[in-house]
Amino acid sequence: AYERSRERLAREGRAVPDGYPELALRESNEFRGNDFSGAKLSDVWFRNGIDLTRQRLPAGEDYLYLPDAATALDRARDLLNQRPADDLQPKVARLLDILGEAVDDGQRQLLLREKDFQWRKPYVAATFDLLRKAVAT
Repeated sequence: AYERSRERLAREGRAVPDGYPELALRESNEFRGNDFSGAKLSDVWFRNGIDLTRQRLPAGEDYLYLPDAATALDRARDLLNQRPADDLQPKVARLLDILGEAVDDGQRQLLLREKDFQWRKPYVAATFDLLRKAVAT
């Protein structure tokens, strides 16, 4: 991508700006100071290590913020295992595993909306109930 950009600048007769190679070749982007507090985030996933503590996030009943997602997911799994087994248990466990994949990819905090998971309606409420309890403990 850097080479294409450099070639495009050359075709346009423009010089490569100072510091551009370092920016273009960096391994990750910095994502901080964004104000999402007034936004309605729908089907939004922060991934690969976006530090949510450095953003202003929306709040309210629609959102579930997991400031330490790994710990919250572990607690939710423990709470799930303490419940009597039922038909929802494997589906709830799978949804927790899906959320855990984001943590495995470097995302330390999660911001979730239950409405974004309605395609999993039968067990979404049970999963979010466990996560809310996990964050509260």
